[in-house]
Amino acid sequence: MENVDYKDIAFEDASGTVQAHINIGSAKEISIRKLAEMVRDIVGFKKRLVFDVSKPDGTPRKLMDSTRLQKLGWKPKTELRKGIDLAYKDFLASTLCPQT
Repeated sequence: MENVDYKDIAFEDASGTVQAHINIGSAKEISIRKLAEMVRDIVGFKKRLVFDVSKPDGTPRKLMDSTRLQKLGWKPKTELRKGIDLAYKDFLASTLCPQT
């Protein structure tokens, strides 16, 4: 992103508002259940996860479109599971996590 010029990413949306955000994603979809199970496994939570399927679940799909970023030459280097694992280990090693 240090080599990207604002004029190369800015665009005007349908309302006339200038946008310059770039979505970052892998273009791979994962359900909330699978993500929750992945986090559970990484952090070592031993209990069963319970989902209340009687409640509304919001937007059924939220796949991030990272086409603009990919056109600038970016692509993900870290798989989701590995990224969560690294972030969790970093949290455990930080001062934010009380050492027991």
